[in-house]
Order: sequence, then structure tokens, then C-alpha cells
Amino acid sequence: NRKLNDLNNNIKCGNSLIDDPAVAGDKAFNWQSEFPTVFAKGGFDAVIGNPPYVQLQSMGEMSDILSKFGYLTYNKGADLYCLFYERGCQILKSKGYLGFITSNKWLRVNYGEGLRKFLSTKVNPIKLIDFPGIPVFADAIVDPHILILTNETYQGKTETCAIKTKTSDLEIVFGTDKTTREFTAESWIIVPPDESRKLEKMRLNGTELEELPLNIYRGILTGYNEAFYIDEETRKKLINADARSAELIKPMVRGRDISPYEITGFEYLICTFPSLNLDIENYPAIKEHLLSFGYDRLKQTGDNGARKKTNGKWFETQDSISYHKEFAKSKIIYPNMTSVFPFTYDESQLLGNDKSFILTVQDDSVSLLFLTAVFNSSLAKLWIWWNCPELGDNRREIRKVYFEHFPVPHANEEQSAMLAQCTIERTRLTTSLENLTSKFQRTIQRKFSLEELPGKLQKWYLLSYAEFIKELAKKKVKLSLTEEAEWEAYFLQEAKQALALKSEIEKTDKEIDRMVYELYGLTEEEIGIAEGV
Repeated sequence: NRKLNDLNNNIKCGNSLIDDPAVAGDKAFNWQSEFPTVFAKGGFDAVIGNPPYVQLQSMGEMSDILSKFGYLTYNKGADLYCLFYERGCQILKSKGYLGFITSNKWLRVNYGEGLRKFLSTKVNPIKLIDFPGIPVFADAIVDPHILILTNETYQGKTETCAIKTKTSDLEIVFGTDKTTREFTAESWIIVPPDESRKLEKMRLNGTELEELPLNIYRGILTGYNEAFYIDEETRKKLINADARSAELIKPMVRGRDISPYEITGFEYLICTFPSLNLDIENYPAIKEHLLSFGYDRLKQTGDNGARKKTNGKWFETQDSISYHKEFAKSKIIYPNMTSVFPFTYDESQLLGNDKSFILTVQDDSVSLLFLTAVFNSSLAKLWIWWNCPELGDNRREIRKVYFEHFPVPHANEEQSAMLAQCTIERTRLTTSLENLTSKFQRTIQRKFSLEELPGKLQKWYLLSYAEFIKELAKKKVKLSLTEEAEWEAYFLQEAKQALALKSEIEKTDKEIDRMVYELYGLTEEEIGIAEGV
């Protein structure tokens, strides 16, 4: 066996991004002077690494310093690894190789545009392997990817592959599932060929949301939820103390309360929006409630322990919410971070918190009921999966900046009306199933003094009666033979109704999918692939 070369003289310590001693002191690192022999030959043959995942905006003064060093990839909202890509390419010799494993967020988000432009104009990305939702690092919650490039002009051909399952043999997976893309400064989306064709059909047969007469707004950011979110008991207490409190207390859903075609829960929000120009002295009970959390905690000065600095008063929400009247309109509401991608139609004037978005229309040329069905379709889920950033655990971030590019299918009046009716029917079925299952849950909780039900008992109608009895036994509930016989008849009767509703829901979803496939012009083969995703 050949003895390995001694690398002790090549192991260096320093700030690899900054070479100015006036800034980095004795940690300033000049690559050319530290490796003169290497750069006499033009640079390194290869650079590999796993650079740090640190948001530049969290680095304070150092972030501002880095902005002055001429990095083309610098963006205050970006991650530090973006600069490492650029530095790594700078120290490569001509046609040398660089291979990094980093977070994949820069592929799609706005702050990654500088890096995408750099990589697609200054160097030659040859392989990109993405791991969406795959925990490559056990101790890091991040969706990583591997990028391999050469230091030469971009050839316009990057082999890409998205790894969807854990595997130890990337070569085999890459060899069978790869596709070739030409990338620019626009979002880098790594899509298998079959799914890419469907997304292209959607693009060709749709109009982007931002081009339609509608608005998308983020939910309400308070800056201190503990003070502004209240439950039913607190709501009653405040109104009993001062009837005018009711003017400022409105029901509000959180992102996690939103399911397809239904709202599963809500809290209340104290609506002291800056845009209302309120005098808090007119609402003494609410003033007292807010002050119980401490003036210094609520003030918006940016001081230590206070909310961030704004022009708002201590009792006001952090965001101005100048669009608060939009919540009173008919709207679609959806969460901003989700693995389910649910959308629901609401006309009950519900507010939404900052983990949700609402969509309202400017005129009746766009049907919200039609859009609700489209957004909940399988094809819409496919689009969201590939066009919105990954957040781990198969979640996607459906922020306005991404979702406003969703292509709404072209539909005539009859087609729009049919899908709108599907939304009405699907909502009715969903509500009926929720009412039936919740009533049964309340019955067993009351009968057997159970405070909380485990997941299986929440979905009790999916169990056989024997399985239902076993689940009760796990909660230390034991029935006599007589009770078992009585409960069996009741259980089977209720389960039959629940399963019938579930079947109708599935049938309606398939009908919605079928109509949406047709609107986007999918072939029978493409429909088969879509239903298999």
C-alpha cells in the first residue's frame, strides 16, 4: 500500500471569505499567498465542501462587511453558503471541479437569484442531485442537494435528479431518473420528465394568478401572539367587563386549522390594527388585558425584550393591516406552510393569522368556488410540490411570491360553474362527515370520561368493531358483554354513515380531478401518471 502524502503543511486556518487584515485581523486569509504553488498552476484541481448554513441577516455587522467585498452572490436575505460557492469557483483552475452539498433553498427563492445567475453565466454546472424531504443529515433539519460544476463557460446542459427515497447507490438512481436542463437566473426546478410535461401543459393552458383580477394577502402578524390571541372564555370575560370589547374581538383561524374544504378550529384575535387609528382608552377592558402582559413587552421600539421597532403604538398589532376589510369578503384561505396543500372557501368573515393567506377577487369575472376546486385538485398539488420551496417533512411554503405564478386553467362559463358546484358539494359532504364523527367522539369521551382521544379513535369509523374495542381497552375502558352488544349496533350504524360520506368525498375528488385534467389538456396517458403520483 502506498503511503499517503503528508498534508500537515496544507491544513490552514482562517477566514476563507475575507483577505483584508483590517477586517479579519490575523484570520484574514489570502489563498494565493497561502498556496503559491497551487496558484502558479492556475488554482486548485478540485474544491469540495459542506459550507456553513448561516443566514447573512443573522450575522449583524459581519453581513454588512461581506457586502462590501464585491461578491456577485451576496444578498442580505441569503445564506452564507452562497458566497462560498463564489469563492470556491474563484480558487479553481480552468476546467477544475467543484462539488458542494448545501441546503437547496437557493434553487427557487428570490435571494438565490444572484447565485443562480452566477452559476449559469460564470461556470458550468454539470450535475445537480436534489434530496427534497430526505433527511441526509441526522442532526440538521434541512433539504440538501449536491452540485458539481466545472470552471468553464456554461454548456447549457445540467444533468439533474431528485432523490425521493433513502438510497446508498446514487449512481444507479441518477442513471435511471436523470433529466437534462438548461438553467438561467430563474428558479431551478428539478422535475422528472413525465411530471415536467404535465407542468408544461398547465403553463400553456393557464393564466397566472398575478394576471387575474384578484388579491392575495398574508394573515395578521401581531408580534406577540400570547397577548393578542384569546380563547372563548377570555372573550366572554372581556365583553362582560366592557361591551365595546366585542367591536375588536373577531374569530381567527391559524394555518393548522385549515383543511381541504373546511376549517377545523379557531381562536379569537384582538384587532387593534394600526390602520384603524384606535383610541385604546375607549376599550378599557382590552387595555387592561394587554397591559397584563407588560407595557415594556408590548411596546414596538426594538428594545431588548420588546417587539420589533415599528411606528405602531404599544397596544397595536405589529403589521398595519390596511387590508383588514378584505377578511370580511368571500375568500379562499390556505396555510403558508403545509404538506397537505389545503384550500377552503369562506364567507363567514374569518380572520387568518400570519401562518395563512387569503385570496379575494376584485370582480365577478373570477369564481372563488371554481378556484377552490382547482386548487384542491391533484394537478394543483403537483404544481405546488415542484414550484414552492421545501421546508422539510414534505412541507412546502405557499407564499404569495411563489403561488401568484400558479396557472389557472382556461374555462368557459359552464365548466367554471360545474367545478364551483363541486366545491359546494364537497364542502357539504366534508361538513356532514365532520359533524357525524365529532358527535361520535364527544359521545365516547362523555360516556367513558376520556379527555383526549388517540389518533385511531379520532378516525374511529376506519376501524372494525373489534379494533374499536381494543382501542378503548388501551384507554382502560372495559365493557361488559351487554354493553358491547349495545355499542356494536350503535358503532356499526354510525360507521356505515361515515364511510358512505367518505366514499362520496372520494368520488367528488375524482370528478374534480377529471375536469381539471381536461381543462389543462392532459392525455389519457398523462392522467394515468398524474393519478399515480
